[in-house]
Amino acid sequence: MKPQNILENSQDGFVALISAIIIGAVLVAITFALGFSSFISRANILDVEFKEKSIGLAEACVDAAIILLQGNSGYVPVAPPGDLIPVGSDSCYVWSVDGVSWPKTIRVQAKYPLVSNKSAYTNLEVVVSTLADEVVVNSWKEILSLP
Repeated sequence: MKPQNILENSQDGFVALISAIIIGAVLVAITFALGFSSFISRANILDVEFKEKSIGLAEACVDAAIILLQGNSGYVPVAPPGDLIPVGSDSCYVWSVDGVSWPKTIRVQAKYPLVSNKSAYTNLEVVVSTLADEVVVNSWKEILSLP
């Protein structure tokens, strides 16, 4: 029997070691990508919830402005940002009510949360008129910004 040379056997575990390193790196990359995407989706879900809350606040502000117009057809909020309307623990602004006679254009703004650098804003412009001594909505749209 021929004795084995020590130098011939020194390369036996090299392929297994490199394979384990490559497989480990691929698994770490996949784990990182999945974890990062779930973190980003969590932030997106929070943004959507903030926007839904600001839309609800703006709609409540429009309702409050319509009620104020029903009581006083000459209602005009103070200079922008307008009248602060409390809605539960939050608030919104009736920015302006334009129009000397009917129809009138109501502009409102809601921000949620109030103290955050990631707040969601909703600006609504609603045109209302009267019909049989009631205020009715002619149009309702979200606008990009207020004047």
